[in-house]
Amino acid sequence: MEALPPVSWDQLATKDDLNTLAAVIGAEFTAVRGEFAEQIGEVHKEIGGLHVAIAGQTRTMVMWFVGIVVTVVGSAGAVCVTLVTQL
Repeated sequence: MEALPPVSWDQLATKDDLNTLAAVIGAEFTAVRGEFAEQIGEVHKEIGGLHVAIAGQTRTMVMWFVGIVVTVVGSAGAVCVTLVTQL
């Protein structure tokens, strides 16, 4: 007891005070955990929407590239046929 700083007895925390504080902090953590769970759910929804949008854009790009390749190959084939027939 001599090692304690000079304070009055009513300023010392009891086990009941600590248990009450632990319960309050535990309830606050539970509330924060619930809020994070909601936010994580919203983020997952956003990611799902982005995934769908990116998949659609990728599909469109692939179709354009296929069309471009077919056009280039067809044009190159036509040039080759023209050159061969002129020989």
